[in-house]
Amino acid sequence: MRITLRHIEVFQAVMASRTVTGAAVLLKTSQPTVSRELKRLEMLTGFTLFDRSYQQLVPTARGLMLYEEVKRSFLGLHEIMQTVEALRLSKGEKIAVTCQPALSQSLLPRAIGKLLSRFPDARIDIDGKDPRHDDGLRIHQYDLGLIELIQGIPGAHSRHLGVFPMVCILSQDHVLASKSCLEPSDFTGQPFVCFSQNDPYRKVLDRIFEARGINRNVCVETKTAASACSLVRENIGMAIINPLTALDFASQGLAVRRFSVEVPFHVAVVQPNYKPTSVLVEAMADALQDVANEYAQRLKVLGLSVASDIRAS
Repeated sequence: MRITLRHIEVFQAVMASRTVTGAAVLLKTSQPTVSRELKRLEMLTGFTLFDRSYQQLVPTARGLMLYEEVKRSFLGLHEIMQTVEALRLSKGEKIAVTCQPALSQSLLPRAIGKLLSRFPDARIDIDGKDPRHDDGLRIHQYDLGLIELIQGIPGAHSRHLGVFPMVCILSQDHVLASKSCLEPSDFTGQPFVCFSQNDPYRKVLDRIFEARGINRNVCVETKTAASACSLVRENIGMAIINPLTALDFASQGLAVRRFSVEVPFHVAVVQPNYKPTSVLVEAMADALQDVANEYAQRLKVLGLSVASDIRAS
């Protein structure tokens, strides 16, 4: 017969209470059971653990030495159980998210709010690098990426969150703000805020206007949709951007209008291949999907999600 965890639990309870009766209460068992298990432990160790000549059970020198080791072992076991519970509840778990700037200022913050309402002890590390031009996902540096998905990312698989039409933004006092839908011809000669020339959506928009022979007055180039919104708010020009950022700035003096040419804005969650997922990572992906659905509903209510007559090629 070997020493079992039950023997150690009885020994620890007796050390804590110094009586068989007290140990039985702590263990929610009977006094005879405690006495029997304690005698078995002494038999298995080969030495006396307690001096029974007093009203209380007084530990012997060897009993005290054993107890010091038991305390260390039980502390380690307690920490293991705490870790198991934390993992089960995702307490203190950290996930690393890489996200394009346009989405880190709109969709991502709302999703994190939802996640933390479920897992208040979770920790999120956000990196603003563009996952499309970074190896972080492929080498498992990140648990999850949030991107405008035009094409796949090597070493990662994607979960599509939605397709949203690009929208026009202009100041609320702009002469064209009275229109509910803007045509490419409406931009003729108008001051225009563009994305940088390497941006894929800039290239799509350039093709649309060039195919119709329309010249815009490109006055500013910027890299982010948030920056474009701030520039438009100052009446510097008009712009065509993703609708998620546009909705977030709509209450700050911007008019958001449909564009007659449908330019789809694809949003997706990407996760590295072959990296084990977790409850928290899956919950984060679900929260992103919920927020994407909420944006889609807002666009529908505002009449900005209706399919347009022309689709950009």
